[in-house]
Amino acid sequence: MTGPGAAQVAAAIAYELDGWEVRPDRYGQADWAELHGPAGDVVQLRIGPHWIQARGVHDQDLGRTRHWDVTGYRRAEIGFSATKTPARMAGEIRRRLLPTVAENNRLLDAKADLITEGRTADDTVFAAAEKLFPGLQWRDNGDRRRDEAVACGHGDSIGLEFRLDLWPHDTHCTLAFSRLSRSEVLALIRAAAALRTPPAPAPSRAAQHRTRGHGRRRRRTRAGVRGAPDEPSRR
Repeated sequence: MTGPGAAQVAAAIAYELDGWEVRPDRYGQADWAELHGPAGDVVQLRIGPHWIQARGVHDQDLGRTRHWDVTGYRRAEIGFSATKTPARMAGEIRRRLLPTVAENNRLLDAKADLITEGRTADDTVFAAAEKLFPGLQWRDNGDRRRDEAVACGHGDSIGLEFRLDLWPHDTHCTLAFSRLSRSEVLALIRAAAALRTPPAPAPSRAAQHRTRGHGRRRRRTRAGVRGAPDEPSRR
């Protein structure tokens, strides 16, 4: 279908979807168009002479995480005949496509917020450590393993590198220390060990009573119970 004809079909479908508007395709394809909804949902139309494809467009920035790697994400794409009326086309999109698009956006928005939170936490760690140690820098390791930690030393200069793995596929993750003294390295190791040490279990109520001296048994002697009040002897 030619560009003007595709634009007319897209405009007719947008009219049937209350509150939606048609925009040119972001990639400049003449036979493609985008429908933008009032809630922020975006649908791309690929309009051919006999068949029309409608697919959801998701613009969330997830770093290296691909949209289809997010748990619960489903491919949002349908097709229908170009001979249908605009009202029926809009009905197909509303019934078969928009629920999936909306659910995908909910999942991807939550994932994007999680990644943003992780990057903020990384920035907090970076800012705090930068004040304590010289030569601190972030580094993006590409596709290298992120659960590794390396340390190397020569003379009195020791370098440490930690890969913060708060959120999977986050590119803002590597914390590198350099020119650390042995005492500084030891302080880091001790601090890490303290964080990993499980807290001591709370004492039981019985143990607390024993500590306070409650519930002690009186020892028996030949004369009776030690510490008991005087009683008349039995003949």
